[in-house]
Amino acid sequence: MTQTVAYIYHDPILESVTEPIDWEIDVQNLYVDLGDRQALGQLMQLVNQGAIHTLLIRQIRDLGDSIESILHVLNQLEHAKVALRVMQGDLPKGADPNWIQQLQWLQELNQDQHRQAIQKGHARNRLAALPPPGRAPFGYRRGKDRYVIDRAAASIVKDFFENFLLYGSLRGAVRFINQKHQKKISISTGRNWLTNPAYRGDLAYKNGDVILNTHPPLVSREEAAQVDRLLRRNQTLAPKTASAARSLAGLVSCAQCQAKLAITSTRSRGSKTPNYLYLRPNPCGKGPSAPDRCPLADYNQVLKKTIQRICRELPQRVSQAQLPNIEQLKSQIQQQLQAQEARLTQLIQLKENGILDENTLQIRSYQIRVEMGTLQDRLSQLPPASLSMISRSVSIPEFWQDLSEAERRFYFREFLKGIWLTYSAKGKGEPTWRVQSLDFVF
Repeated sequence: MTQTVAYIYHDPILESVTEPIDWEIDVQNLYVDLGDRQALGQLMQLVNQGAIHTLLIRQIRDLGDSIESILHVLNQLEHAKVALRVMQGDLPKGADPNWIQQLQWLQELNQDQHRQAIQKGHARNRLAALPPPGRAPFGYRRGKDRYVIDRAAASIVKDFFENFLLYGSLRGAVRFINQKHQKKISISTGRNWLTNPAYRGDLAYKNGDVILNTHPPLVSREEAAQVDRLLRRNQTLAPKTASAARSLAGLVSCAQCQAKLAITSTRSRGSKTPNYLYLRPNPCGKGPSAPDRCPLADYNQVLKKTIQRICRELPQRVSQAQLPNIEQLKSQIQQQLQAQEARLTQLIQLKENGILDENTLQIRSYQIRVEMGTLQDRLSQLPPASLSMISRSVSIPEFWQDLSEAERRFYFREFLKGIWLTYSAKGKGEPTWRVQSLDFVF
């Protein structure tokens, strides 16, 4: 008695096992191959014995890795008068196998097979944690099986990161390496450097997977976490504001007209340094011709009052904030990372004991390392555990005295989302500005 059977081929390197397929008719048996085609060989023996009446497959490419192997199977099916039904893909349902002789379809199938072979090669490289195709990132060169540090170029990358960590300015870091090393890069290239996992010793692939610790890093994990926090903080600011030299840039708003206050300077004729810094609404929300439009504010006075307000309010805000236990969260993630490391060791032991083959070992190891990359990303996004200790230091007025504007900018943006000012005019005298409120990040 002849049978109606179905056959599925999965390449575990390229795809995971899919949901059950609706074959639309009853099948007496299902043959499944994972990576090799042993089940297909058994099936073809039954075909040659005349035991198969109808064969259902997902797509024609499941029958082989090359045009020749597919044609060989199709010729056997035709010779045995087996009806072939293709359910999902590259051959119309119920089409006669002779249809493949059409030149256009054969060319398309050949191109598809070639593309799949390239994808399989890339997938095998991912499983072996080999660098993706293409040029190595600036600062590295391609070695035999990993990126190797190019010392001359790496020094430029390190200086770029150090400058960004010191001043928090992407544009400033780009200018710095241009002045020091005569290395010109665009702002977008600089941003790509800051976010490129390769500089952290990791490999990122086109499918979004990240594998940790594949080559020597140029940036430590702690520095990389700080870079990510600076980038997230700067996302709320305009690009030029994020790189502005003054510490209050982008933070100050007028509580009366709701306008942002821009920093403007004046200087005496022939002087290279500003004589006077002030803040002005840009533009005033009351309109340029309003008789009561908001006046200018003395920058240094606003800076002084902001620091006083921070010293007074920050400790209380930190104590009242419902902050998560950062140390506990870090400990939990680190324990999960250690557990994944232990799983990798167990897989190697299973391979040595003959329980796992090399292909299965690579696939499972790759999956675990991708999960570890996700855990490391979560770990890097956590704020510093010593927030309360930092806040106590920042709340001491003397702490601010010797800081540069760049250092003050770092701490302002670390704790503040905004500074709201209001003013009062007393007769014909100068209007008095005061800090009405501070918007803390927590």
